[in-house]
Amino acid sequence: MKRWLPIVLAIALAIIAAGLVFFYVRGAEQRAVEEQQPVTVLVSTANIPRGMSLGDAYASGLAESTQVPGKTAPVGAVSGVTSDNASLLAINDINPGQILLATSFVAELPDVTPVAIPDGMLAISISLGDVQRVGNFLRPGAEVVVFDTYSSGETTPGGTAGTGTLTTRVLVDRALVLGVGEVATTTTTNPDGTTAAPPSSSLITLGVDQAAAEKIIQASQTDSLYFGLLGAGTEITPSRGTTAGNLFD
Repeated sequence: MKRWLPIVLAIALAIIAAGLVFFYVRGAEQRAVEEQQPVTVLVSTANIPRGMSLGDAYASGLAESTQVPGKTAPVGAVSGVTSDNASLLAINDINPGQILLATSFVAELPDVTPVAIPDGMLAISISLGDVQRVGNFLRPGAEVVVFDTYSSGETTPGGTAGTGTLTTRVLVDRALVLGVGEVATTTTTNPDGTTAAPPSSSLITLGVDQAAAEKIIQASQTDSLYFGLLGAGTEITPSRGTTAGNLFD
């Protein structure tokens, strides 16, 4: 009996293994068949403008039903117009030939308020670190003075070539803050495996005239800019700037 026991166990294990392989292969075949089976999706036949409801787009012929293999259907594809999604609105324009996705429609469009640019001004944006932009105190509607630190060995804002001394002076005496937003950053991996996040910075949108815009854009490419938050009644006095030589004058 003892001699037959290993043989019986081996046969039983072989049967179990064969059964597992059979069911796995059968399941894989079933999944492959299901992936190839066509599924119904809605496809745009013409441009669907932002704000149009799914029901109206379908009724107007801007979207139609079609079938695609289940394997190629994107996640979240809209399969048809129902009472639950007919009133949903396109969050952006949808180009012709696109499979409609549930994420492309919302119950209510977000309130997108255009930037209010004062007459005679234009809007420009620059990226500054926390210290240079007066921390978290900037708000739309605030006014700032823009300082520029530059090497006087290059052409100064006044157009005069200098001797290479760092100089800080007022570049624009008054600029209106239109908006403040965060700049997207990406964490990098160092060779030793540690990660490092870049210094935080913000995108500041200013309302200025053409001359001030030209100065700020030029200086942002070559120099270091620094904002000062203006208070009510603050007056900025033009000067020749401050250097290490006259810092304590």
